Formats: sequence, structure tokens, C-alpha cells
Amino acid sequence: MPAVSAANLTPRAADRGGWRVLLEQTFAPATVDRLLREPELLAGRTCEATMMFADLRGFTTIAESLPPETAFALLGDVMELLTDAVMRYDGVVIDYYGDGLAAMWNAPIEQPHHASLGCHAALAMLDEMPKITAVWTERLGQPLCLSVGMHAGEVQVGNAGTRRRFKYGPRGNNMNIASRVQTAGKQLDVPLVITAPVRRRLGSDFVTHRICTAKLPGLERPIELIAAYHAADDHQLKTDVDAYAAALAAFEGGDLDAAEAQLGKLLTRGGAAPAAFLAAQAAAARNNQLGRRAEDTTRPGEGAVIEILCK
Repeated sequence: MPAVSAANLTPRAADRGGWRVLLEQTFAPATVDRLLREPELLAGRTCEATMMFADLRGFTTIAESLPPETAFALLGDVMELLTDAVMRYDGVVIDYYGDGLAAMWNAPIEQPHHASLGCHAALAMLDEMPKITAVWTERLGQPLCLSVGMHAGEVQVGNAGTRRRFKYGPRGNNMNIASRVQTAGKQLDVPLVITAPVRRRLGSDFVTHRICTAKLPGLERPIELIAAYHAADDHQLKTDVDAYAAALAAFEGGDLDAAEAQLGKLLTRGGAAPAAFLAAQAAAARNNQLGRRAEDTTRPGEGAVIEILCK
């Protein structure tokens, strides 16, 4: 069976209902309406996109303690929440994998504010996770935590499936970077981690701050990792962000005393910034750890670059 192309995607009147059902599994309703009118938009091409990976932290361990029917019921609730957030902000569900999903914006239909749409979707997921946690915590004995990573860049997009299994999505190294950023977020203990290309495309709806410069597994060059939050008149968040920025500047400048003093204050008041992560890096730098223990998932890199080893 040949792959679906722009030419053979044009639905006959009798098939329009079936195509709608197929497309609605991937695209938001408004996008489906336009694709039924303009199926040529699904043709393969190169474009800029914002990509997201969202993952339920520690689900493998959680699932091992549950009967299969309970584990899948929990996963279904989480995937429903993630999918609703993507669709609400006109994203494309690329795929479901294990205990998470991948999504993207700016294809097949151009979206000038694609990075903002993706970040709004990510923060909506994080805002709504407590609802599922409230339902499941008693049975699980622990809260549920979500990790989201986002990156923007040029990718090839198109349908890699067949007439029977539609699979529209991106290909390329920038997709791999988005996946690595999400994984790094677990170690950083930051719910939403984005990259500099995403940050440059955001408007005033968000508060962002640089976490560190990091070398991620499988990537040749270090990248800037950035935390993103809702923009709000939140004095505590602004205070935490400013304190973390001062600590990071001190750490990168080699002033470990100043870095640890700032981080100690942040940790004492339970600030939102990733103070525990940077404090561990400062302690490792102070102890001049050239190697790493088997359980370590980060280590100081050359200069101010932190190597993150978790995959």
C-alpha cells in the first residue's frame, strides 16, 4: 500500500467522514477542517517547528506496583489530559510513547506564535496535573509529576505512515534535541525546560530564566537550558529568579562561596528555581570531582558547561 500523499489524500464525499476521524486523532478540529479543504498542506516539506516531549516521571516504577488494568487506567487519564492541552492550543500530536507524548506546532499549518502556543499547552498540562494527582494519590501513595521539554528549529515534516496508519510528524536533529531537553528536566527538577530558540520566540506571557549551559547525551554542542513559567505578578517568583541568576553568575564565574550562599537561601525558603541542582554542581566543583560515581547523572564540565548524563 503506497504512502499517503497530497495527491491521494483528497477525500471523496463518501470518504470524508472516515478521513475526519483519522485526522482528528492527530490534529485539532479547526486544523482538520482546513486539511479536508486543503490536503496539499500535508505534503512533505522543510519548515521551522516547535517540538514538545512530555513524560510522566517514574511511571515505570509506579506501574510495577499496580495491577495492569489500574496502570493503564492511570496512563489513560494522563494521556487524555496531555492530549487535551495540545489540542486546545492547536498543536499536533506526533505520537504516544511509553508514558508520554510528543507534539509540535507550526505544521502542517503555519502558526506565527508557535512557541507561545506550545508553552501555553505545556503550562496547561502542569496546571492540571494536580487534578489527576488528587484522584490517584491515595491508591499510589505518592504524587504524580510531569516533565516537559521543548525546542524549536528546522525539521522535515510529512506523513511517514500509510493509508491504514496515518503518522504525520517531524524528522531531524532538532527533534532529538527536544527529547534530550525533556529528559534533562527530570534531573534538573524543573517542570518545563525550554531552549534558547524557544525563548527568543516567546512574548510577555511567560517568565523565563537560564538554568545553565549543558552538554546533553548524544549532542555535540552544549545548549542553554531555560526554565519557563506563567507571567504573573508574583513577587516570590521574581525574587527566586533573581537570586538564582545571581547564584548562577557566581558559579560560572568561579565564586563558589557566593554561589553557595545564594543557593542556601533559596533552598531554605523552598524557592521555585532549580537551586538543589545547582547546589550539587557547586559542591562537586568545590570537591574537584574529576570522575563520577556510578549513580551520578551530572558532573562538572569544562568551564561553566555542566554535563548531564541521564538518558
